[in-house]
Amino acid sequence: MIGKLSAISALVCGLMVFVHARGASGGESGRGETGPTAYALLIGSNQHGEGQTELRFARDDAALMQLVLSELGNYTEQNITLLEDPDAPEVRESLKTIEGLLTQHAARDEQTIFLFYYSGHARSNGINLGTDTISLTELRARLLELPTTVTLVILDACQSGAISNVKGVEPAADFSHNSAAQLNTAGTVLIASSSSSELSQESLDLKGSFFTHHFTVGLRGAADVDRNGMVTLYEAYEYAYHAVLKSTAVTAVGKQHVTLETDLSGKGEMVLTWTDRAEAKLKLPEEMNGEILLTHRASKRVLAEIRKAGGKELLLAFPQGEYEALVRAGKDSIERCEVNLVNDRIASLDQRRCETVVIEDAPVKGVALRNGASAPRAEYRELLFGELSVGVLAGHDSDYSDSLQEFRYDGLGDKTGLSIKAGVGVTLMTYLSIVLGYSMLAGRTGSRQLFAGDKNEVSWRSHAAGVYLRGRLPLKRGLVVPYAQAGGGYVWTTFQFVPDGWTQHNDVEHSYHLGGALGLQLNPWSEFGFTLLHLEYVYAPTLKNDLGDRHLSGGLAVLTGLRAGF
Repeated sequence: MIGKLSAISALVCGLMVFVHARGASGGESGRGETGPTAYALLIGSNQHGEGQTELRFARDDAALMQLVLSELGNYTEQNITLLEDPDAPEVRESLKTIEGLLTQHAARDEQTIFLFYYSGHARSNGINLGTDTISLTELRARLLELPTTVTLVILDACQSGAISNVKGVEPAADFSHNSAAQLNTAGTVLIASSSSSELSQESLDLKGSFFTHHFTVGLRGAADVDRNGMVTLYEAYEYAYHAVLKSTAVTAVGKQHVTLETDLSGKGEMVLTWTDRAEAKLKLPEEMNGEILLTHRASKRVLAEIRKAGGKELLLAFPQGEYEALVRAGKDSIERCEVNLVNDRIASLDQRRCETVVIEDAPVKGVALRNGASAPRAEYRELLFGELSVGVLAGHDSDYSDSLQEFRYDGLGDKTGLSIKAGVGVTLMTYLSIVLGYSMLAGRTGSRQLFAGDKNEVSWRSHAAGVYLRGRLPLKRGLVVPYAQAGGGYVWTTFQFVPDGWTQHNDVEHSYHLGGALGLQLNPWSEFGFTLLHLEYVYAPTLKNDLGDRHLSGGLAVLTGLRAGF
């Protein structure tokens, strides 16, 4: 398997496929104008109900199913209905609309196929649509009552196996050739992606569920065992069974076994897709042996993860476009190949034109490669961080300092000084952090000459401590992070007056400050990086004299520094 597959164990799910046929099968003649008319209702719901977490890829799974059915199946675009995050009334209304269309075909004695696909949350008693629920009893009744020749139902959802309560059905021990070879017969077929004691899983690398991904890859030709250009229901599910089992064997959650239940009585096999209907084709030559991860370059969508054994070529159907293939032939070697698929042509994945990169270490937080290339950068995520910056602060003119200059104090006109800033922060979410910060603001020093050589001196410096809310936008997987922040807090100013050159009078003034900043971070390493630029304005009214004059200790600061994240 290319990369590390991250299973989302919160999905305590079961996936099943239920086929109900009345009197005839899809058959090999089921394409084109003479075959049965095919309709599909595809539902992807990332919504969560009480006690559930929001899913990541359910909508993507449904879109992936729509893509392969419209490209390679007997489903026209107008006969596919795709619902994203619907409520229960919307699903019922869509089923009612499709039932009306199927009834018209039945009145003309025309054969039809209906495919119902759902990816989302479910419980043992029904599928969840946000806060709504459609019970499995209702769903099963609605689907079985549809006037179709063949009804195919795929539920990629938690605990959906409860719909399999068909009288007289006994679960098969394994997805074997003998049990699945009868899929073309009239009756019912029920296939679950996992047993009742197992979890169904999503993959962060594949950006979808293991089952839906491998099922659609099978429909694109990986499951076409006899290489006749057609993928049957049996071929698709046999391929999905083995692919899901291999993919989940290395996850933290563990193996997922596709199980089968049948109640059949006999006729031909059903074809789901025809690979020769594709815009373009990709050939994996017979000498190729390894794991292949194929990504569409423009959309960044992973369209296929395949384990291929040598000795037999494999032909896959895809839309035209530019693709990148990562081929792992050994433990420490990956080949990166660019493939351009063009309409009405078969492109071969020629490993002689691939770039070989040899991995030194596991790519956990970014690794070096022997040929100087870089492994894909790990997503930059930090919970806690610390920062230290230094720079220059340009202060304000004020009535307070002007009054002192009128009394012949020199040096107070220099408004620029050193500024130091330190902070620690907590990441609340990807784009939002809270920062506790300290700033040393610029100070002033002035003196005036008295008679007999005596000299008066006055000086002060302000310090600020505050809380700031920071919005940030990680780019390049967190390599570059522009940010903006705003906040405020407490200011204390230490004031010193020496009236005769010897005696000191010290005082501390207390006030507040408000501030806003724009910045840019660079994080070349996961734990350490730089604050390339921190541009900040601080408003801090502090000292006040008997005339009512007020000094502003803040100003515009430009800083740069180091940072660490954990």
